[in-house]
Amino acid sequence: MFLTWKLAGRNILRNKKRSFLTILLITLSLVVLIFTDGFLIGMSQNMIQSATRLFSGDAQIHHPQFLESYDAEYRFHRSGLVENLFQEPMISAATERTLSVSMVSSSANVASVQTIGINPDTEKNVSKILHSVISGQYLTGKKATEIMIGHLLAEKLEVQLNDRIVLSIPRLDQSDISQELFRVSGIFKFNSKQMDEGLVFIPLERSLQLMGEQHAIQEIAFNFFDPMQAQNEDLELWRKYSNSTQIAQGWTQLMPSLSSYLGMIDYSLFIVGVILFIIAALGVINSMFMSIYERIWEFGVIKAVGTTPVQIFWLIMAEGMLLAIISAIAGVILGLLANYLVSINGLDYSQMEFSGVTIVEPVRIIIRPMQFIQLPIWVVSLTLLACIYPAVFAASLIPSKALHKSL
Repeated sequence: MFLTWKLAGRNILRNKKRSFLTILLITLSLVVLIFTDGFLIGMSQNMIQSATRLFSGDAQIHHPQFLESYDAEYRFHRSGLVENLFQEPMISAATERTLSVSMVSSSANVASVQTIGINPDTEKNVSKILHSVISGQYLTGKKATEIMIGHLLAEKLEVQLNDRIVLSIPRLDQSDISQELFRVSGIFKFNSKQMDEGLVFIPLERSLQLMGEQHAIQEIAFNFFDPMQAQNEDLELWRKYSNSTQIAQGWTQLMPSLSSYLGMIDYSLFIVGVILFIIAALGVINSMFMSIYERIWEFGVIKAVGTTPVQIFWLIMAEGMLLAIISAIAGVILGLLANYLVSINGLDYSQMEFSGVTIVEPVRIIIRPMQFIQLPIWVVSLTLLACIYPAVFAASLIPSKALHKSL
């Protein structure tokens, strides 16, 4: 056995350039696999955070018909729901919201927006509105006329901090439209055009007054201590807070297109792996056959003196194993280095939209043990699989024919 490995090592070193190119091909395939896995996982986590922790929350409670039209008319009674959610051991934060399609106008322009009434104290624990303020201040709840608008909406309306704007909100009793003069107290930036141009935030109690409703809201958003719980559709929590007038749902139900996209990530890695394996396998097979044809006379001699086909088979497989191991070690080192460097600053995909979710933060590569244990094992195994055909060919050579062949 030792002689087999010794001969395999010498045969690899016989043509250093070809061996180097083969190792490089396998190494780069592994590096791409490691990077792709880290990128896909990072992208999925980024999309989930952008879709949930940025504003919407891990889960929400609505009127059963609200999501069909987003009509403020579909509301439910607010009494005690948030307080009850805070008693749930798996819930970390919860907040009430009103949502209404409104008009906002300044002396320069007018725009259609969605007005969201929020409780400033509880909202900052569910979403990132507080951290998105780039000018002015977050809502205090102490002034009924304070309003926060997005930086793109501010540009469209040509207003700045402390400027006055008029907000027009339809009353829920459909009797009239409430109009109120607000003063811009804060300007936010979510890095999402849809949110920065189409949302305004006012104190919850003031929005209830303008809508002519004191006891009903359109949405309760809440987060779990463990965000993965929101993906569990069998939680008793969903049934506990759902009835004929309200329904509790996690983000996988609220955003089914995103859930479907994330479910394809494992398939994406598999497809990338198959493509890279085909490319690498062709390179390995070509390299091994070139090596065999260069030594075909030698194979004829050793078979003539009694070397069995099995020994020749394992000699070629040993050469493949050495190439695979060297490539795996190099691939792990380079893959770790590449993933670490990219994970520091991330890849900027801001303003890009995938499955209805706008990426607002750089995508950071996720490093996990599977990349440096499972993927190298796959690469080594598939490299050996690619070596079987050349090994069988070398083992089946007929000595009399091999001795008459020469390159």
